[in-house]
Amino acid sequence: MRNQNDLQIDSTTLVRNMLLVLVSAELLLFTLNYHLNLMNLMGDSAIQRLFNTAREDSLPGWFNIIQTAMIAATLWLIYAVKRQRGTKWQGRGWFAIALFFSYLAFDDGAHIHERVGTWFGNAGDSMVIGAWLLDFFPSYRWQIVFMPIFATMGVFTFVFMLKELRDWKPKLTVFVAMSFLALAVTADFFEGLSQTHALNPYTWLAQNWHIDYWTNRTLGMSLYDTLIHFSRSIEECLEMFAMTLLWTVFLSHLFQSLDGLRMKVVSPAANGAEADQPARLVRPATAFDTPSRAA
Repeated sequence: MRNQNDLQIDSTTLVRNMLLVLVSAELLLFTLNYHLNLMNLMGDSAIQRLFNTAREDSLPGWFNIIQTAMIAATLWLIYAVKRQRGTKWQGRGWFAIALFFSYLAFDDGAHIHERVGTWFGNAGDSMVIGAWLLDFFPSYRWQIVFMPIFATMGVFTFVFMLKELRDWKPKLTVFVAMSFLALAVTADFFEGLSQTHALNPYTWLAQNWHIDYWTNRTLGMSLYDTLIHFSRSIEECLEMFAMTLLWTVFLSHLFQSLDGLRMKVVSPAANGAEADQPARLVRPATAFDTPSRAA
């Protein structure tokens, strides 16, 4: 029988609705980028920049930062639970992932990897290894410094989640999300190539697709610039969607980890006594109908 003091949350419905809202928002941002930025329906450059998916200082960029920060907050909650109810290695694993996603949120907001990449490009010539890497690597400089770290943490997160998750649906979701992130990074690599580089696919497409007249007349850009813009826009949308998928998995796992957990909210009375009525916080359910895992 349900206690009137119990606060029950249908986690399956909550996560499903959250997924629907976030994906709809991402599709809307992509559409607004085309109509308000590329087609310039508002006739103002400030509005164009606001909805430009390829820019970091835009509404889509803000959306990405907030979403990553919320994922980090969810991960810290999972860590807090696993620290009490899980094994030592579970706690350490969730701590590492929570710390990594917290850094990603700070990185997106402060553009850390871009600025460190610029610093490395300026200072690398004075270092033997740095000068060799700068001559060898053809794309963005930040990838030299950060890609080994990002790739290592990506593999660690994927392997750790495969061990933590019991059902095949969230495991598949994590795999799809990681694949989208890998595609986004790959696209970013090609976008950083010079226009004359032999491996630049956008140069090849621009030379073989004879629609420059349409892009210049309709969008006010060359075909090459149009291809680069859409590549960056799709890249950012892939990243946002991948983060959304990961958030649904993490949030569902959080609800599953809270199965049976009760929190006592204490309100000191005038005489110093404490209220002794526990409040049930979560109704045990997951977005993937996964059975609860033993602590």
